[in-house]
Amino acid sequence: MSIGSNSVESHPLSSRYIERAQRKGGTWIVVDPRYTRSAAQADLYACIRPGTDIAFFGGMMNYILSNNLWQDEYVKNYTNAPCLINPDFKFDPESGHFTGYNPTPTSMTTRPGPIRPPLTASGIRRAR
Repeated sequence: MSIGSNSVESHPLSSRYIERAQRKGGTWIVVDPRYTRSAAQADLYACIRPGTDIAFFGGMMNYILSNNLWQDEYVKNYTNAPCLINPDFKFDPESGHFTGYNPTPTSMTTRPGPIRPPLTASGIRRAR
């Protein structure tokens, strides 16, 4: 699966591996708002609207978990998912918040001043 990547044009040599896998029976899925050369060569092209990739990922995860299509042993032993999946984790559909949501800004959002000097109209950064 390629998401937001046009590997046929940006990485023509590595895309040969994808073509080889397709010839051996593999399925290539391309997810991108643009119809590219990669999308043209894919077995399945999912055209999503710009900015909806997080919803797309959420839908994929929901489908995988709802249909028990994940490899339980691998996920529990070789990923950080056991640390992330907590039985106390809840979602409130009325507020749209997850448990652990903190409405108070953290230090990342209250840092004084810009992280980088702002861009000028010409696109050149100026130090203050």
